[in-house]
Amino acid sequence: MYVGASDSGGDGMMFVLQSDSRKDKAIGETGGNFLAYGGKKDDAMSLSNKITPSVGIEFDTWEYPVIGQDDRKELPADHITVWKDGDMYNPVFGPYPAKADESNMEDGTWYYVYVGYDSERLELTVKINSDSQMFPIGNLLSNGLGEWVYWGFTSATGDAKNEQKVELPHSLQYGKYFGDVEYSQYDFNRTSWWK
Repeated sequence: MYVGASDSGGDGMMFVLQSDSRKDKAIGETGGNFLAYGGKKDDAMSLSNKITPSVGIEFDTWEYPVIGQDDRKELPADHITVWKDGDMYNPVFGPYPAKADESNMEDGTWYYVYVGYDSERLELTVKINSDSQMFPIGNLLSNGLGEWVYWGFTSATGDAKNEQKVELPHSLQYGKYFGDVEYSQYDFNRTSWWK
């Protein structure tokens, strides 16, 4: 994962598992604060766009203060938050610093990110390089996702922009979606999805 080279840029990315009825066309509220995943709580149209059912793992690189329609509090450090069903006002877990030393991720470095789910322990693991967070998220099937999901990344920015990319290992590239290459880079200055 690459989230840019400017600490004054934003806004981050969201890794999403979803079985929204819009399938690979599901896009939440655009603009940096919602990363094309959630919706504004006082805006019915915006709320109807949030991605649900879903679990979203946010890699947030921009601190939003408590403002008007957004009464969420965030960490000043780049952070990880786990969300459910596009509700970005009530985190399932977090926010937690993305790096143990709370240093900046927007340093022009590619980070190894691992997301795993242990179906026996009902635990989600998120690891950035060697720093890891474990979240007892519960049974994803009972959370409404079902056996098959669309997975991918959403991303958005407001006025503060940063280059954001993901590189997928060869083991995830198959069929018509990824082709037969060793690594593929995708530019997430737009929203993209894969099945």
